[in-house]
Amino acid sequence: MAHSIRSFWSCWRLRLWPGPPGQAAAGGWRTDVDGLRGVAVLAVVLYHIFPAVMPGGFVGVDVFFVLSGYLVTAQCLARRGAGWSWLAEFYGRRIRRLTPALLCVLACTLLAGWLTLLPGELAAVGRDVAASALSAGNLLAWHEQGYFDRAAMLKPLLHLWSLGVEEQFYALWPVCLLVMGRVGGRLSWGIGGLAGLSLGLDCYHTAIGSAAGFYSPLDRMWEFMPGALLAALPAWNMTERQKTLWSGVGVVGVVLALACLRPGWHFPAPAAVLPVLGTVLVLQAGSLAWPNRVLLSAHPLRWLGLVSYPLYLWHWPLVAWYHIVHGAESVRNSAGFAILAGSVLLAWLTVLVVEKPVRAVGGQRRWTGWLLLALGVLAVAGLGTWGARGWPGRPLPWGGGTVDAARITLAAGDGIFPITAHMHAVRSHGLTVATLGDTGSPIMLTGDSLLAQWGPRVEELFQQGRLRHQVVLVAGPSCAPFEGGHDAPGFTFCQRMAGVRDGLIQARHIHTVVMGAFWPGALARHDGGQGAIVAEYGRQISQLRQQGVSALWLVLPSPFDDRFNPRALLRRSLWHVAVDRAALEAGIPMAQLHAATDQARQTLLAVAAQSGAMTLDPYPDVCGSGAFCSVINAQGEPKYADEKHLRPVFVKDNIHFLDALLTR
Repeated sequence: MAHSIRSFWSCWRLRLWPGPPGQAAAGGWRTDVDGLRGVAVLAVVLYHIFPAVMPGGFVGVDVFFVLSGYLVTAQCLARRGAGWSWLAEFYGRRIRRLTPALLCVLACTLLAGWLTLLPGELAAVGRDVAASALSAGNLLAWHEQGYFDRAAMLKPLLHLWSLGVEEQFYALWPVCLLVMGRVGGRLSWGIGGLAGLSLGLDCYHTAIGSAAGFYSPLDRMWEFMPGALLAALPAWNMTERQKTLWSGVGVVGVVLALACLRPGWHFPAPAAVLPVLGTVLVLQAGSLAWPNRVLLSAHPLRWLGLVSYPLYLWHWPLVAWYHIVHGAESVRNSAGFAILAGSVLLAWLTVLVVEKPVRAVGGQRRWTGWLLLALGVLAVAGLGTWGARGWPGRPLPWGGGTVDAARITLAAGDGIFPITAHMHAVRSHGLTVATLGDTGSPIMLTGDSLLAQWGPRVEELFQQGRLRHQVVLVAGPSCAPFEGGHDAPGFTFCQRMAGVRDGLIQARHIHTVVMGAFWPGALARHDGGQGAIVAEYGRQISQLRQQGVSALWLVLPSPFDDRFNPRALLRRSLWHVAVDRAALEAGIPMAQLHAATDQARQTLLAVAAQSGAMTLDPYPDVCGSGAFCSVINAQGEPKYADEKHLRPVFVKDNIHFLDALLTR
């Protein structure tokens, strides 16, 4: 009993500084690897809090992937002689290493959400908790990624996508090593082949703008493989000078990646090759190379490396909660330093109070079972919260106005690219092609999400039996219906939309086309002025007429303003959620809305006058004819899902400018 108490008490002690640098004899522990972990986690944390300071800090995740490939492969090869029997031991160690801190973060996030988040927000957190508990955070992020998703900075558990990738690697890679060992042949050739296939797949998906390139474990496997190959190959004999040179080049590569890479710059493939190769060179140089021994084995970096896992887990929920309260604005310096200090403190406490005791106590198999059971309970709690839509009936403990606030946040959760019940839709490489109705001559609606948002009204006409035409929707996020100009970052797939549109026009003999977009943004991506845009759009309309399009309609700009966003109708803090009734009652001056869209409107009117196209104006249906545009409908619910996309339920009942065209 006394021995158990001493063992338990000893695990509560965590020295502020690790031991002396160098490579420990026991188990070949490398202190420079701890330093690399410290560099990687510090880069990611600084990127999320102070992105201007560390613009390429997101590549810290790629450094972690290389380290995981190296360390896990070394462990597996050391025990490969035991055959299949050691797999249970390996998986048990991984569970006991990763699960305790993860349980703390997931449980605290769900509890904090229950106390402070509105129903729609809590439901989303519940789903993320369940996915993360099931090691599928990356698969969920892949499914709901990008343009169709709520803002990434408002998702407290989004960062766990990388943990999902790592956990899937841990699950599959030991089995792959055993199989490759049984098949025979050189292990290094097998690892190299897998790396090449994965890199090629990642390059392809990155080039076409598919989220698989970022979130798929198959696409990211190539980043683990260089570390795995390093562990599988015999150590190289190098002089001290060569070791220093290799490590120095590797450090420079990682630093250049941190300083120069930007999101969307062919990332992760092939841009992530730079930090991956830099990390491999540092590892290959060995722990006694001068940069490894002096820089990476410095006490502060090694200490950060020892708490890197819980530090990574804790920092992003704190950043996300800041943005939930204050919006998408950059983190203020004072708040940023507070988040950084809070993250480090929570990480240290997690190691001290949670991780070390779990590792120290006996009955490891029993602990593995209990940890898995706790993950299962959290997964069920998360799924229950998601299924209950965030428990809209629960009282918010400090808020007041709970019912109104719940209705507002449900508006913010509405989809901005709705596929309705009777649409036959196909989504491919970012584009959506959908058909609604099967009678009458076809009419095409094409453009971006601000054109697709009118789909619920088409659905309503269909259900009323008033739709007299088959409607063909060809749309893509941030894809203008006219060619030319610059693609929005990450939306190169828009270049395919004109070809898809023209093919359908010819195949289905479409004579009427309706075009719409977020015109202020689409027109701003052109280098020329209004005259050049009018000429170019007119030329493209002439080409469509040559294909048989006899009637072409342009949907003029619809109102947009930050004050339409349902989140702008709430006053938020970490302890208080209430409706901003002044914002509800005031409305937005029509003069301000028109000022924001007038230039785009005049350009489109000039295009119509020059080309013979006709125009449709959504303003009266959205705002009426008064001096102010209300942000809520007659039932007291927000009209918009965000600052520019109308809610499907509002469109269905209140938007009529397409009715005459579709019903006659």
